[in-house]
Amino acid sequence: MNTLIYFLIYYNFWLTFWLSAHYCTSITNLSYGFFIWIKRIVSNFLSHLLFLTALGVFPVGVLTYWSFEGITLQTSENSTGHREFNAHYHVIVSYFVPATTLGCILPFFLSLLCLVLTSSFLLRHVWRVKNNDSGSTRPNLQAHVMALRTIFFLLLIFTLVCMSQVGIVHENYTLMTVFWNVQLLSPSVETAVIFQASNKLRRIILRRFRTRSRRNTET
Repeated sequence: MNTLIYFLIYYNFWLTFWLSAHYCTSITNLSYGFFIWIKRIVSNFLSHLLFLTALGVFPVGVLTYWSFEGITLQTSENSTGHREFNAHYHVIVSYFVPATTLGCILPFFLSLLCLVLTSSFLLRHVWRVKNNDSGSTRPNLQAHVMALRTIFFLLLIFTLVCMSQVGIVHENYTLMTVFWNVQLLSPSVETAVIFQASNKLRRIILRRFRTRSRRNTET
């Protein structure tokens, strides 16, 4: 179960990166050869990349489980009647460092790179539109802003989950409760972020809800 939890957390981080890469390659139009190659791979083999990522992340979850030895959680009550939690464990650095690097640090910086590339392309695009004197119709920047905002919020959730994962063994019961709630609510918040970023997804879901409501009213 612990290995499965680590696998789901790390795979969620990598899904955030692939979604950021999808937005970055779809919105931006850089002329670098390496970027064109990445764009072709993401657009044509995204489903294969997600499957290969799942296969690669699972051993990272196993490595993370091996990096913790002798985890014990002790509870005690103080004089005021509040329950205190004390966690004691030993970390194997040779396992923990590569697992954290592959599971958290690498997808975070790759997602951050997508955010920087999308931001720079948007700024240059806005500058070109403002300095366009040809009189042609200015393109709509809504897709660029939506992609940029989505990547930013996903990275923010990414950071909050990492911080809660680090502080989840805190001795303070109130802080532990807050960190656990952050862990539990993060998938729902990410779903809401992705939902508001996709007009097509909103139309499909709203259409299904309207169809069901019509059937209920008719019956």
